[in-house]
Amino acid sequence: MLKPFSLTFFEYEDGDAFGKLCALLSCAPIFVIVAFVALAASRRDLATLAFLLGQLLNELVNAALKRAIREPRPPSQLRHSGPTDYGMPSAHAQFGFFFLTYFAAWALRHWRVSAFWRTASIGCVACGAGAVSYSRVYLRYHSINQVLAGAGVGVGAGLLYFAWVEAALRPRFAALAGSALGCALWLRDCTHVNNVLLEEYKAVAGKGHKR
Repeated sequence: MLKPFSLTFFEYEDGDAFGKLCALLSCAPIFVIVAFVALAASRRDLATLAFLLGQLLNELVNAALKRAIREPRPPSQLRHSGPTDYGMPSAHAQFGFFFLTYFAAWALRHWRVSAFWRTASIGCVACGAGAVSYSRVYLRYHSINQVLAGAGVGVGAGLLYFAWVEAALRPRFAALAGSALGCALWLRDCTHVNNVLLEEYKAVAGKGHKR
């Protein structure tokens, strides 16, 4: 018997334009992970790598919780799920709210931009996390309780992981970047830089003017 690849297999009612939008929103975690990997591979920044590691660990936590709780998805769901396809807590909600919580904590503590841009960025991420979570209820892949549980676990996991990174990992970033392994992998510690994009732009623009 063939089984669909559930990570990208989303169904919606034929002719439902909003349902199609919700199906596209359900792909957001995939896009985020691909962007994370591309950013980590190109920049080799330890803060970005730590964020990516947290998202992956969060997915493992969700898989473990689903197997432990074993609560099925809503019976009215459109997808043809197998007997081991559980819905508590929602992986999409947990992913989105972990991302939101970690990003907000990092932005409030380390991002040296104006309060407007910081608030606007956090607000946009919050809207995205909420929209993705709502899409799972609309498409009947999850109940409201499953989405709320996923959001709660995501917030808690995001806070705990951020606290651990700040206490245990971030103080060691400079040493890791300067180690033999860090040099071999071209790892960088950019936590002391006020605006990484601006500094990279200045560096590239400066080289261009020298030519």
